[in-house]
Amino acid sequence: MSALQKARAGQGKLTPVALRVLEKNHMDRVPVEVPKASRKDIGPPPEEMTSKEKAVWREVKSDVSWLSESSDRAAFKRLCVVIAAWEEAAQRVRDEGPYVVTKTGEVKESPAAIRERNAGDKLDRLLPKFGMTPADRQRIHVEPGTGVDPRDPLGLG
Repeated sequence: MSALQKARAGQGKLTPVALRVLEKNHMDRVPVEVPKASRKDIGPPPEEMTSKEKAVWREVKSDVSWLSESSDRAAFKRLCVVIAAWEEAAQRVRDEGPYVVTKTGEVKESPAAIRERNAGDKLDRLLPKFGMTPADRQRIHVEPGTGVDPRDPLGLG
């Protein structure tokens, strides 16, 4: 008797694959074991990062505990660099103001305000890729700080 037949008869436990099979009405398919993914910690921040970027890495790392691949690490590094640049530019705008007066007396947006806006635009594109906005967490049903892997929402890995 197959696992699917046992489950239908109430004698076995349905795996997520079997549940998916039942939901799609493919009753003839046999459930397949779901391989467990190896999860490694993304590790410490790279040495070449600034102290501010490393601090961002350590702070944000727990929000993306599902990252483990080397490509994830490179993308996460970019995210941390952009967050640090945005925070530094925002602090400078708070300290010095968003505008500067040129030698000719013209009032222009300060370089720090431009950097803040540009970094903010980059963040708007990067944060959703990591599931780090409220809308993205809602879409993948992840509560902040739960460490749920969006690639494994059932927690099978």
